[in-house]
Amino acid sequence: MSSSGRNSVRLRTAAVVAALAAFATAEAGEAAIETTTTGTVCCPFHAGQLENFGGYKFRGRTRPSQAGQFVYFLYKRPAATRWHKFKVGLGGSDGPGFYVLNKNRPRDAINRRHRWSVYFTPSVRQGYWKIRARFPSQDGYARSAVTKRYWVWQSE
Repeated sequence: MSSSGRNSVRLRTAAVVAALAAFATAEAGEAAIETTTTGTVCCPFHAGQLENFGGYKFRGRTRPSQAGQFVYFLYKRPAATRWHKFKVGLGGSDGPGFYVLNKNRPRDAINRRHRWSVYFTPSVRQGYWKIRARFPSQDGYARSAVTKRYWVWQSE
């Protein structure tokens, strides 16, 4: 390859590197706003345990956030890789799962004080389960989540 050919390759490489650097700095300027989601389940009779078909409230905050944004509610076994959305209906009406009792879908809108909540009941096999409130990225806000682990035991 001649020296003019090598120079041409170098110029093209430099142009590509400069374009990528410009793109990366433009993207960094438009980064999403960091969010933090916290929450707790109220009020288990025994700490760290839930009873099948018992009624519980999962409540928390996502800060910063805007009124009208939403949080999804999910569940899974600790060893599982896939999360499932809470189901809607009476506990057990649509097979095993965690059921939302006070809404017509497995999510809640965040209010002006950054709070969300859901009433739910577990209807699953006995054992450890994880539940999660997940704030997906919305309107320039980054995603965040809170996860809780509970032993679900069979009611008598």
